[in-house]
Amino acid sequence: MSTTSTSTTSTTSAADAAEFAGRTALVTGGASGIGLATARRLGAGGANVVVADHNAEGAEKAAAELGAAGVRAAAVELDVTRPESVEAAVAFAVDTFGTLDLAVNNAGIGGPSAPTGEYDVDAYHRVVRTNLDGVFYSMRYELPVMEAVGAGAIVNVASILGSVGFAELARLRRRQARRGRADQGRRGRVRRQGHPGERGRPRFHRHPAAEDHGRGRLPGPGRPAPGGPSSGVPRRSPS
Repeated sequence: MSTTSTSTTSTTSAADAAEFAGRTALVTGGASGIGLATARRLGAGGANVVVADHNAEGAEKAAAELGAAGVRAAAVELDVTRPESVEAAVAFAVDTFGTLDLAVNNAGIGGPSAPTGEYDVDAYHRVVRTNLDGVFYSMRYELPVMEAVGAGAIVNVASILGSVGFAELARLRRRQARRGRADQGRRGRVRRQGHPGERGRPRFHRHPAAEDHGRGRLPGPGRPAPGGPSSGVPRRSPS
């Protein structure tokens, strides 16, 4: 665990620089890809940023980059599949910056491409522990800190598979996308689920359907849905 900070030299506008001023953000999976981009944006908006990642060296590098840009940043090693690791990361954020105002639960893995009947059971458990259990553990320890001060915001990042299924990608992202939607909304907690498309990051498993998402070719207005006329998937005739 480490902290990094330097004097501020920002090219952002005054309004952008003050957007998250005085707030502390925890970004899981923050060493690369969407997580790192999110950490940069939060830092540019004035937030203190805790970069949490299973890749400790990558987290340190990301925090150093943010620090060089004038952001108060810290790095912590995190394994979202272990509740004690998540609890420690949240405690680290509070101990380092005094509170936790924002959390972006972005850590996730892809998993192999295989039909459900052939899917490797160990791989299935790795995906579920990371993408489902990891989000629950994160919210489990983030929410009490925010509720203690009566404010906070959490963003859970899921795959596009949280809303659209692809053949041979039997990953349980839909559960991740639905995690936490019930009671916290009634407590005034700001909470959103993001479903980004294909992005380059370590351990990202490419799939032609995922590439179609990036090109806007998923089912929608003017595009056939699964089982549509040009999909090659048989459909039952209307009775």
